[in-house]
Amino acid sequence: MGQDEIDPIVTPAPRSGEAPLGRVQGQHEHWLRCLVVDERGELLSRVRPANLLDGALMLYATETPTAALGAFELWQPDVVLVQLEVARALDLLSALRALGEPSDFLPVVILLSREDAQHRAEALASGAADVIVGPFSISELDSRLRYLVRVRHLHARLEDQDRKLEERVCQRSHHLEQVALSTIDRLAQVGEFRDFTDEHVRRVGKVARGIANNLGLAADVANRIERAAPLHDLGKVAIPDRILLKPGPLTEDELAIMRTHTTIGARILEGSDSAVLQLAGTIAQYHHERWDGRGYGGLAGDSIPLAARIVAVADVFDALTHDRPYRRAWHVDAALDLIDFERGGCFDPDVVDAFQLLMAGPLEGANSRSVA
Repeated sequence: MGQDEIDPIVTPAPRSGEAPLGRVQGQHEHWLRCLVVDERGELLSRVRPANLLDGALMLYATETPTAALGAFELWQPDVVLVQLEVARALDLLSALRALGEPSDFLPVVILLSREDAQHRAEALASGAADVIVGPFSISELDSRLRYLVRVRHLHARLEDQDRKLEERVCQRSHHLEQVALSTIDRLAQVGEFRDFTDEHVRRVGKVARGIANNLGLAADVANRIERAAPLHDLGKVAIPDRILLKPGPLTEDELAIMRTHTTIGARILEGSDSAVLQLAGTIAQYHHERWDGRGYGGLAGDSIPLAARIVAVADVFDALTHDRPYRRAWHVDAALDLIDFERGGCFDPDVVDAFQLLMAGPLEGANSRSVA
């Protein structure tokens, strides 16, 4: 047989490092890539591409499990025909499964020289797609291969549909989260206009994120706290102007009304599927609790949600260092002294430490003491 007469479809499996040959040219648009693992060469002597799948077949032959593993990784065949001693075949099957994901369809067919119920059961239990018992006919092998091709294609289509569905879910989730964040921004603006506190809520968010970072919280948690913190006083939209904007001290009755802004804010924010809005409701409800238990709701210590403990410090600091209708702004040092004094009283000591660390360094690119 001359050089031009060599069957281009039957070829040894590539060695590690070799480039694949690519699709064999011919009348068929799609070819099945079949890896044959046959230590005695008997299978390859019977299986010829022209006799299977209407000739749309590329065969690659190996003799050892080691060579088969390399060929499998390099070529990603559509089906693998294995004719080895049973123990070696099962070891190869296990090794092939380890190369992929648990959900992958493993197109491996184990060929047994004779019927053995135990070996058949072991092969199928180990993940073989099929077991063929010899002696077998080429027509039987052709039918089995056609069936595996259909299963593999269906599996690939399902994986593609799952991937597209997951992408759509991610896109939808991202869109909903953006909608939630936009809602938060607008609700925060409502609170600002109502309370005439300018950028107070946004500054509180930035300081809260810095505290969270210094406490070692994950970046996504710290960012969520920053986005949720601006809604801590949302409930003040329900507080009458005569109380909210009163230039002097509040009476006991007025204080009682003012304190309802925490529960009102939590009620406004409850019921959302957004993680940020849920956290905002928690902060709104509990940011006036005290570490020593003498706050609005009587919670104490670690029973107060951490995000609320963080925002409590950030809120008080910013409120003290900026003008309010009933008083002028404090100097930063005086505000820092008060927060330190309230360590273990009003505030969580660990949160105070994280806040002081933040104030000792740069904040949002500026000296922390310039915030006032």
